[in-house]
Amino acid sequence: ERFEMVADTTNHSVVVTNKNGTILWVNSSFNKLTGYTNDEAIGLKPGHFLRAPESDPAIGEAITSALAQGKGIDTEVLNMRKDGTRFWASLEIRPHFDAKGNLRHYVGVERDITEDKQAEAALEANRRELQKRITDLQGAKQELEKERSKLASSPVSFHMPKKQPNRQTGPNQSFWLPSVTN
Repeated sequence: ERFEMVADTTNHSVVVTNKNGTILWVNSSFNKLTGYTNDEAIGLKPGHFLRAPESDPAIGEAITSALAQGKGIDTEVLNMRKDGTRFWASLEIRPHFDAKGNLRHYVGVERDITEDKQAEAALEANRRELQKRITDLQGAKQELEKERSKLASSPVSFHMPKKQPNRQTGPNQSFWLPSVTN
């Protein structure tokens, strides 16, 4: 009774399965997150109807392996709601043993981390763009250094002439004139 009160008060999805992974009970946050009712979910295995087809198979294998060994697992999974929309979930599964040490149930707690994943993806895209710009600037700097080196070794030099009146620049202005040194 207390467990149900706590589980129904949290914003996280809570799933209780038997030792074989078949759902026995879900909280109301599970219903809100997935779109499945209790009647639709009870009796099924969560991975069979929640895991998105494009999920990383290694994650499913890791979950199956942990459960087969009676161990818990923490992971992130790409799941699918009843309406087909995808959501990322942080998943924590823990075994529950009776007083004699026999495995009785698994308790799974899921938290929707879709917004976190989207923010991570946006940050990664920005990082890649920034890295590209840095690489481009480094290339431009190298080109500039090559041109500077060519100019430094060139027989053409530039000097500042004395101020001379000039029709184009005016009587009190000077201009650069290249001169060739031999």
